[in-house]
Amino acid sequence: MARAKQQAFCHRCDKQTLHTREIEGPNHAIHWLMILFCCGAWIPFYALLCLFPKKHPWMCSICGEQIGHVPAEVKQERRENETIRQQAERKRRQEEREASAAERERQARERKEIAQAKNERLREEREADAPERERRASERKEIAQAAASQAKELASAAGATILQQVKAAFIQANRALEWICGEDVALLRIAQAFSGLVGLTIAAAVLWFGISRLF
Repeated sequence: MARAKQQAFCHRCDKQTLHTREIEGPNHAIHWLMILFCCGAWIPFYALLCLFPKKHPWMCSICGEQIGHVPAEVKQERRENETIRQQAERKRRQEEREASAAERERQARERKEIAQAKNERLREEREADAPERERRASERKEIAQAAASQAKELASAAGATILQQVKAAFIQANRALEWICGEDVALLRIAQAFSGLVGLTIAAAVLWFGISRLF
């Protein structure tokens, strides 16, 4: 009986081990007797048995487990290890999610604190600039009031000057009418009335222009 050897993976030992198996050949003495008894007719059967001997399965030389066979306890252990690994992986992912959520909360809190600090700084700057803005506003208001007062004075002076010029022109026009009309009193009255109407129209236009410039 011969014995073959090879290296293979043993599931029970969980490593590469030496595996052996026995090769059981035919009993040559019995087969020679059969050949002599059968006058050589047994030779084909003897040749087949020599070419294809009985081979036992490969067995681990350490634990005796058959090659390729996975014991039930090994399967159970592997399932338990896989369950433990999956649980550890789920726990790791959960911890990563919690850490990521905590990081996002921290960043949001930092952004909120930065925004609050910025708003507080802007409010302090506005409060610090408030007196200056009030001073500038009061200065602009005083300048506007002074400009308006000056414009009123200029308009009043211009109106008075124009009225004086209109009055002088009206007096000269009356003199001219008296000289033109001579002793004709009716014609003189009509001309004076017309010139008075023209003077009133000019005075009203001057007053309207002055009021529109003021307001």
